[in-house]
Amino acid sequence: MDGRRIFFCPPRPVARGVRLEAKSRPRTWPYTCGLKDAEGGPHLVRRARLAPEEVEQFVRRVEEELGSAGGARVGAPVAVIGHGGGGAGLGGPEVPADTVGVEVRVPIARGTPPPDGFESVEYESVPVAYTVHHGPVGGLAAAEEILTGWVRLKALKAVAEVRRVYLKRGKNPRKHVTEVQVPLER
Repeated sequence: MDGRRIFFCPPRPVARGVRLEAKSRPRTWPYTCGLKDAEGGPHLVRRARLAPEEVEQFVRRVEEELGSAGGARVGAPVAVIGHGGGGAGLGGPEVPADTVGVEVRVPIARGTPPPDGFESVEYESVPVAYTVHHGPVGGLAAAEEILTGWVRLKALKAVAEVRRVYLKRGKNPRKHVTEVQVPLER
């Protein structure tokens, strides 16, 4: 070497002195949808046939009754909407057309005896398409519609009804978090 030092300087930024702004586009898909396995296990179950606007009130009533009966739950309650599998309260020949079958499932520890008015049922783990809704329950119908559209778009085979998993609820409905699921064929 001839004693000279060589320095490598990074190139100057192209936008030097110019204010850079990040721009975003509005979301065209308001929910992020995905696939996972929903957990199975023992659940306490109560079924009814209701008008669609009565579903949320029914779920809360079932939770309160289970709490007062001393039932130990180990997970979030699940409302299965449109369940058509017979059973107590799920309709007969005189069922009005403007009602839906609802099954409220509350996960429990193995060996927990069912209190009066509840049935103990063991469910298998199943694959589901899901999305998460943040906000009041009034928006759940839109989340369910978007999820079922996503299932059709991805050419997945839905095998059952829509499920609502109530992850977080409280006094402020804007802070509610509900997972919407559609069970899929394996």
